Amino acid sequence: MSALRAVEEMIRRVEKLATTEVRVTSPGKYPTNQQTPVADVARYQNDGTSRGVTPSRFIERAQAAASWWIDELTSAVNLYIAEGLQTEMTRVAGAMARDVSAMCDRIKTGRLKQSFTGEVSNERRD
Repeated sequence: MSALRAVEEMIRRVEKLATTEVRVTSPGKYPTNQQTPVADVARYQNDGTSRGVTPSRFIERAQAAASWWIDELTSAVNLYIAEGLQTEMTRVAGAMARDVSAMCDRIKTGRLKQSFTGEVSNERRD
């Protein structure tokens, strides 16, 4: 591959990064009559509710405890730009999800703790 072609590929990947998100999600629903989305329970536990659930801030605490997130994501993004490998971003997303799960200390059933997954997506959710 020519140097010009390699630079063009890197530019294309940088442009693609503008729509790329590395995120931690909580997919699924609780198997109850209400079918409450697990992500809603995570939000209620993290942020608190007007119905008396005090905020745990486990997501913020996980982020504060894991200062490596930015460095690892920076390395993963650089690898993606240089070589087109998205696997490192996926690996970091999974590690972030495990950190959030470890910090989630409110729900005793384990369903919420076990629900966190990391993903890399080019479809933004606003």
